[in-house]
Amino acid sequence: MWKKLQDNPPFYLQFSKSDGYEILVTDYITLYLVYLSENEFLSILKKSNPALEMVNDELIEKGNSLLLNIENLKSLSINKEESNLNVSMSKSYVYPFKFIITLKEVTKEIFFQKVTQPLLKTIKELQSIELELRQAIKEKDAEIEKYKEEGNKIRKHWRTMPFNEEEHLKKHQAYQGNFVLPQEFPSSLLEEKKEITNGSKVKHEAKVEDDHIKQEPMTPSLEEPKISSPASPKTEIKQEIKSETQLSSISQTRKRKKNLNL
Repeated sequence: MWKKLQDNPPFYLQFSKSDGYEILVTDYITLYLVYLSENEFLSILKKSNPALEMVNDELIEKGNSLLLNIENLKSLSINKEESNLNVSMSKSYVYPFKFIITLKEVTKEIFFQKVTQPLLKTIKELQSIELELRQAIKEKDAEIEKYKEEGNKIRKHWRTMPFNEEEHLKKHQAYQGNFVLPQEFPSSLLEEKKEITNGSKVKHEAKVEDDHIKQEPMTPSLEEPKISSPASPKTEIKQEIKSETQLSSISQTRKRKKNLNL
């Protein structure tokens, strides 16, 4: 459930627990989110209240109570910093108890999942309720008319004007002005999708996978053991040519010495 944090500028907070602690804050234009494990939640509570000496369970209980009951806060500070939202709040439990957290702006997909989709579901449900009530009123008016036609009288203080559906719809045109007819409402928009809450976790896993892929070409293959290759044929040919040249040079030198002795 969304609860009001402050009026001007308007900010609303939603806190829920399942596998972890999910905190959402929005001004209905931008949505900020942080998803914490129990250890991370406890660590933030300790950093927010360094002077308090409490056992872990009591700290977590006070943190839950603060976030679930934000109606009577002692202090509240909300500051935007690029794509982050810094929130600091405190409540008095005989002693001041603080909670300081930084939330990150979410993607448009998560904004739709957490804000737009629930609002669409609420609108559709309210429209269905309104249709049922209009139909019930018209049926009651028909019963009253039939009761009168049978010669029965209605006490003066029970008399009401018949329901005028046309005039009623003229007064309330916001739905018809912004949405199609209820029976044509795109139900695909209301389908539940897999939630993506822990963005940092997704990014971390993607990075690890990417790093693994990058390192693969540098890693020797287990299927192709390294085998020492024989000397290159070109090297052998060069060595043979060099040896022949040296022998020829020595032979010519000996012939010259022999001629000189003669």
